[in-house]
Amino acid sequence: MEDLTVQDLLSSDIMKGFVADSSKIIREWYEYIYIAKVKSVEGVYKIGKTNSLKRRDLELASEVTKIEPASIIYAWNIPRPLAVETLVKGILRTNLWKNAPENTPGASEMFQIPLYAMVLVVRLSILCVFVEKGYINQNVTRLRRRLQPYMQGLRFNQIRYKTELYPPRVPSIRNQPYSLGTYVIVEFPLDAYKKGTEGEAYNGKSYTGIIVKVGADYYMVDWESTNEMVFLTNSKAPFAWTRSIDSGQRILDIESVCTKFNIPGIIYSVEYSVGDNIQIIRNGVWKDAEVMRVDDDGITVNFVENEGEDFKEKTVEVDEAAALLRPKGGSNLKF
Repeated sequence: MEDLTVQDLLSSDIMKGFVADSSKIIREWYEYIYIAKVKSVEGVYKIGKTNSLKRRDLELASEVTKIEPASIIYAWNIPRPLAVETLVKGILRTNLWKNAPENTPGASEMFQIPLYAMVLVVRLSILCVFVEKGYINQNVTRLRRRLQPYMQGLRFNQIRYKTELYPPRVPSIRNQPYSLGTYVIVEFPLDAYKKGTEGEAYNGKSYTGIIVKVGADYYMVDWESTNEMVFLTNSKAPFAWTRSIDSGQRILDIESVCTKFNIPGIIYSVEYSVGDNIQIIRNGVWKDAEVMRVDDDGITVNFVENEGEDFKEKTVEVDEAAALLRPKGGSNLKF
């Protein structure tokens, strides 16, 4: 990798990423981290990695994933996508999609959180990985120290984006059974597995991970990586061996943190004019509308379809437009 300063990274396409229909290749040997939209429900997104966006997009929409098909909408061409993916999943752990149908492939990578918030979490994770892996060609001792809590996987209970918290409420994790997304430690008894079996290697040891499924008397756990030669292959953890690691009520204000590290935010690039055909989100669904006025009060639109007298016209404040409006068939994101 050529000489790369922190400022180079922050202003580059490596950090910003791109809308998936405008695929960019930074380096041929880089792979991709991507965000895919789950098609069946509004506001659920999947994080993943691949070496081919086109192939992976076809896979996500194929019979293999027919339970919950998804479509890639956003991506980054980077080295170490697995390290970035791991950080993102750790930060978003309490936002796991809890209503995913039984046996949904990739359910441990699906999160119920606004797209823009997820984009910022990925950007923060990219900065962490580039600093931690030594990709920055300058003294980053101070920056590394400031990023250390995030690089070490500091656990957050909620994400704040704009004025909202995700998830809105955090259930108590002091009593079992714990909820999906709970960070736990599983302590294997000395006699957990019989001698001479593969499981014997785990006897007396402890592993940490995130709950991705709750069974009758056990959890399925997405384990954190370990440096051990023999790694845990059985993800089933009995209630009796499992306890939560209560990190306190930590809230990540993702916009504030990104601003602190000069990570580029989401730029709303569209300027609307009277007569523009656009879309506005209502009850989780994008509805066709037409811009009627643009003034100091905001952007006033008329719904094309009959939404009832109360919703014939709506005014959206400018600072809310990025979340509520979009060009018809277009994207709100600029790079």
